[in-house]
Amino acid sequence: MIQKTRQSTFGLITLLIAIWGGGLSPPTFANTLGLDWLANQAQPAGDYSTADDLNAPFMATAETLLSFYQLGETETSQPSMTGALNFVNTDGFVSTDEVCQVLKVNARAGRPVEPFINELATRLSDNGGLGDLEDYDSAVRDTAVALDALAKTPIVETHLSLLYPTIDFLLKQQHANGGWADNGNQTSVSFTAQVMQALWHYRHQLSNIPSLNVVPALDKAQAYLLAQRNDNGLWNETFESALALIAIL
Repeated sequence: MIQKTRQSTFGLITLLIAIWGGGLSPPTFANTLGLDWLANQAQPAGDYSTADDLNAPFMATAETLLSFYQLGETETSQPSMTGALNFVNTDGFVSTDEVCQVLKVNARAGRPVEPFINELATRLSDNGGLGDLEDYDSAVRDTAVALDALAKTPIVETHLSLLYPTIDFLLKQQHANGGWADNGNQTSVSFTAQVMQALWHYRHQLSNIPSLNVVPALDKAQAYLLAQRNDNGLWNETFESALALIAIL
């Protein structure tokens, strides 16, 4: 799967809000302006979208909801979230990426997530990886997206061993330069940042299992990302800079 080299304004705002919500303290005016802009994009069908989005309405809505949750917003403070939740749960999600997004949204909303975990289980290959659909070949990005989503669910506390093959799959796909790629492509900032973010959730639980200890892989990935910066100290694309900063911070 080749990553797009452009990202919608929607996606950039939600990515940057995620950085702020992850531990940094944004200026209050930036926080408020971003939230207000996102809330104002609510549509009659319940989705958050604009005519110029590169992302489909489902993805834009899921990302917006996750940004709201990250910053402590609720259906009381943002009434449009109720319609948005109904939208993402009834939009007919199909791909692994979509299943993971709706899983994360429902986990943050305190709603049941077992149906989505079970759906991901149907896409699990013998090598531990996941593909875009059931019976598809394992892909690095789909596997990373799934591990990232599952990290927010009780399965990590109750059945972590079920995820060992999936973590092992990602570790074995890391290139010698510290990066990750998919489908025979060269390593990239976006893929590496997404895998790094997924594995980061498991750095403590697996430190006592040498073959699954993700810390060395994270160190190599961070070095790879830092080495890809251009002369301005950032990365070539704005969305790459956002993804890399989320992973590194």
